[in-house]
Formats: sequence, C-alpha cells, structure tokens
Amino acid sequence: MGVLRSNANRRTRYRPNAMLTSNHLHFSRVLSIYQNASLAVYYAQKGDTKKAIEHLDLFSKGNNYQYWFLLFFEIDPLVDNIKDLPEFKKIMKRMKTTFWNDHKKIKLSLEKKELLLIPVQ
Repeated sequence: MGVLRSNANRRTRYRPNAMLTSNHLHFSRVLSIYQNASLAVYYAQKGDTKKAIEHLDLFSKGNNYQYWFLLFFEIDPLVDNIKDLPEFKKIMKRMKTTFWNDHKKIKLSLEKKELLLIPVQ
C-alpha cells in the first residue's frame, strides 16, 4: 500500500489513510470492508466529491456488505452533498443489484442443499 517517498534522507512507506486529520481520525492496519465507505463519507464532508465518489466506487466493488448499508447510506446526512450526483446514484443502483443477485444465488444454493425450509402454502 502506498508510494515510497523520501523523508529526511530516509525512505518510508507512504500510507495515505493512516492519519487523515489532526483529530486523529485513524484507520487501523486491519482493513474493514467499510474502509472505503468511511473514506467516501470523509471526502464528502471535506467537499472533495471526486475522491468521495472514487472511494464509494471502490467500496461497491467489494462484497459481503450488510443490508443496513444499502438502507441507510443514501439517507445519511453526511453524504448530502454527493447523493444527487449521477455517479452516486449509478453506484448505489449497482450495489443494490449486486446485493440482491448474490442473495438469490445463496438462497438457491441453500434450497438445493435442503438447508432452507420453504413454507408450504
């Protein structure tokens, strides 16, 4: 992760997400699947819509995010300044489609293995 840069005649690894503000907004070395979502919110709040959308797009390419994210992210006031952007809407639509398609596959797999009980009507 990162680019090497010279710092006082020594080379160090540059970690752009290690420390974001003087208030110690710190992301641990253990990566969360929500790290890029958090960075999207951070950059949205800073007014950097380009970086906010970039991080949201990176987040959307992952998987295993929870349903609550899809429910609440679009109405979160922290992303008010990006949620009307066409890119934001496109990414959210893609995430919802991917989420539901994945869950259909899981359901079919569980049904085939007879691990999911289907109520008799």
